[in-house]
Amino acid sequence: MLLAFGGAVALAQSEPDPIAEIEAALARGDGIAAEMAGKRLLAEGADRAALAGYIGEGELLQGDLRDAREWLGAGEFTRETAQRGFHALGRLEMAGGYFPEAAAAFDKALAMGEPTPEIWVDIGRLRYAGGQQLLARDAARRAVELGPKNPRALEFMGRLVRDAEGLRSGLIWFARGVVAAPEDLAVMKEYAATLGELGRAKDMLRVTRAMISLDPNNADAFFLQAVLAARAGKMDLARRLMWRTGDEYEDVPAGIILNGLLELHAGNARLAVEQFSELARRQPDNARVRMLLAHALYEAGDAREVVAEFEQEANGEGASPYLLVLVGRSHELLGDRLAAAPYLDRANRAGIAELTLMPPGMAGELALFRWGKNLEIPQAMVAAIRQRLEQGDLAGASNLAGQLEQRYPASSDVQVLAGDVALAARDPDRALVHYGEAAKVRSNFALVRRMAEAHLIANRIDRADMVVRDHLYQHPRDSEAAAFGAWIAARRGDRHSAATLAEFAAQTGEGPRDPQVQALLAEAELELGRLAEAEEAARRAHWLHRANVRVASVFSRFMHEKGGHEAEADALLVKARRTAADSPELPTTE
Repeated sequence: MLLAFGGAVALAQSEPDPIAEIEAALARGDGIAAEMAGKRLLAEGADRAALAGYIGEGELLQGDLRDAREWLGAGEFTRETAQRGFHALGRLEMAGGYFPEAAAAFDKALAMGEPTPEIWVDIGRLRYAGGQQLLARDAARRAVELGPKNPRALEFMGRLVRDAEGLRSGLIWFARGVVAAPEDLAVMKEYAATLGELGRAKDMLRVTRAMISLDPNNADAFFLQAVLAARAGKMDLARRLMWRTGDEYEDVPAGIILNGLLELHAGNARLAVEQFSELARRQPDNARVRMLLAHALYEAGDAREVVAEFEQEANGEGASPYLLVLVGRSHELLGDRLAAAPYLDRANRAGIAELTLMPPGMAGELALFRWGKNLEIPQAMVAAIRQRLEQGDLAGASNLAGQLEQRYPASSDVQVLAGDVALAARDPDRALVHYGEAAKVRSNFALVRRMAEAHLIANRIDRADMVVRDHLYQHPRDSEAAAFGAWIAARRGDRHSAATLAEFAAQTGEGPRDPQVQALLAEAELELGRLAEAEEAARRAHWLHRANVRVASVFSRFMHEKGGHEAEADALLVKARRTAADSPELPTTE
C-alpha cells in the first residue's frame, strides 16, 4: 500500500520499494525503466515534486532534453530529492550549452546535502567544457577524495591524466576503476581503448571480450575490436565488427573516420568522401580529417574539387607536403601543369623538421567572415591572432593573445595560443611557460613538438630530446613523435637512437608511405655503416618521391657509399642541388 508523508513516498514494509527500483534503473543507465516506474507512482497518487528529479533524470538518460526540462526546469523538488533533482538539472543545462545555469544548479545540489563524487565529476566536466580546463583537475581530485572507489570519479580522473601526462599514467586510473567496479562498462571501455593505444592488443582484446560477456550487444566493445583489426590490416574483419555496432557509431567522429578508411580500402572513394566531408564540415580545424577528405577526393578522381577546396590551404605557409602534392597533381589532371609546378616544387623541398605555428585553416577564415572585427567573440579573436601572425604583426598578435589570456586564464587552449605567439616572437622561455601550463591539461604531440622547438631555439637540444623521449614513453605507438625524435637524435650525434626511432617510424602509422621518414631511416643506417638496410630504405624513399631534394640527396649518398654508381649519384646530387637553388627562400632540413 502506497503512503504519502509530507511529499515523500513511503511503502509498507511487506511491499517492494518502488523508489529503490527507480534508483537501481538510473544507476544502470536505464532511463526508460526509471521513467515508467516513476510515472506509475504518479498515477497511483504520489507527489510530483517527490518524483520530478527521478523522472527528469530518466528522460535525460534517454537524450530527451525537452521532456527532461518539463520535470527539472522548475526546480521543484522535495527536500529529500532536491540534491538529485538539481544535479540532474545541472546536467541538463550543461547538455544544452547553458553553462552559467548549469553551475548554479550544481551549487544548489551541493547545498542540499553532503557532496557526492558524481556531482564533482559533473562540475569538472562543466569546467572543462567551459574553457576552465585547469580547474577541472581540481574538481576531479575532489571527486576521488569523496569516492576513492567510485568508477565515475576514477574514469574522469583517468581521462584528465591520460590527456595531461600520457597513456601509461592514465591507464593506472582506469585499472583502479576496473578493480573497484569490475562490471562498469564505461570504465572498461576507457581501459580497453588505452590498452589499444599503448599497443597492448592482446590485453585490449581480453577486456573487450569481458565487456561483451557482460553485454552481448555492446557497441563500444565491437568498435574497439574493429579498430584493432584495422590496425592489423584485417579490413574485412574490421568491417564485419563495425556492422555489429549497429548505428551507435554512425555519427561519432571516430566511427566516421574508421568507416571512411574502410571504404577507401575497399575502393569506394566516393563513399569515403561522403563520410569525411560531413566530419570536415563539423570539425573544420581538424587537420587530419581535412587531409583524409583531400585524399578521398583525389582517389575519387575529383581533381576539380581538390583544387577548389584545398588550394587556399595549400597556399598557406603551414601546408603539409602531402597536401601540396595532392593539389599539384590535381592541377596536372586538370591539364594545368603551370599551376601545378609551384605546389610540387614546394613539396619536393619539404623537410621533416619544419614547424609552422597556428596554420590559418578554414575555421579561421570562416570565423573572420562570420564575426568580422567583433573581437568579443573568442573564435574571432583566435582568427584575428592567426591573421596577425601570418602578416608578421607580432605586436598585434601578442596584444590580442594577452587580452584573451586575461579573459580565459584557466583555458589550456589559450595557453597554447599565447605560447605560439611567444615562440613566433623568438621568446622560447616565455613560450615554455605557457606550454607548461597547457600541458597540465593536454599534452599531445602537437604541444610536445612546440616545447621541443622552443628548446631548440634556445640551443637546448638535450632538453628537446628529453621532452620527446618522455612523450614516447607515454605514447609508444606515436610514429610522428618517433620520426621527430630520430631527427633530434641525429642532430645530437646519437646514431643508434636515431636508427631505432627512424626504423619504428618507418614501419608504423604513415611511415611506410612517407618518403621523408624513409629517407631519415636511410641516413641513420648509413651513419651506422649498414648499407643493406640503408639501400632498402633509400630505394623505398626514392620510389615514393623521386623529385624530393632530401630523398634524392640521401639516395645519391647511398650510391656513393656503395660504390660503382658514382656518375649516377653525382647526377642525382646535381639535380637535387639545382632544384634547391631554384627556391632559396624555402627551408630545408639541412
